[in-house]
Amino acid sequence: MAISTAQQKLKEGQEFFYGEPPDVSRAVTIFGEVTRLAPEWAEGFFWLASAQLQQSGLADAESTFRRAIELDPTDSRPHLWLGIGFERAGRLDESVRCLCAGLALRPHYGEADSLMTLAGILKKMGRIDEAVREWQVVAKMEAMYPSYDEPIQDAKKELQSYGHAA
Repeated sequence: MAISTAQQKLKEGQEFFYGEPPDVSRAVTIFGEVTRLAPEWAEGFFWLASAQLQQSGLADAESTFRRAIELDPTDSRPHLWLGIGFERAGRLDESVRCLCAGLALRPHYGEADSLMTLAGILKKMGRIDEAVREWQVVAKMEAMYPSYDEPIQDAKKELQSYGHAA
């Protein structure tokens, strides 16, 4: 069946993506093969888009993230990473929309990091009251993978800098 072959290829691509040093170009090629083997499998498109974002930015990754979202709208990861791509491209309103959509899906990990990214973008946009609300949420979270207490401490520092108690 194509999906098991695609799963094997996905693991191969991840080895290049996470290698030391990473070979993102090779990962893009392999993840592209995954999407051809399993064109209805959102996971392949998510990984292809993630590698494209690393390799060449939002221009290539945007439509691939959108395809991953179309195939599995309940997965928070493509929403969140598309939001990060929009931020890198200076498209802040779109970034906020994507990050909020991803956070509404309750990511299973990295929620504090995503909230901090959102708060940072809101701060750049001059929307300090909204950023403060996000920092307040993070400041009350339990430390967890992948960043443990780093975002919590960062949120507390941001709140202090704006005269708010953590």
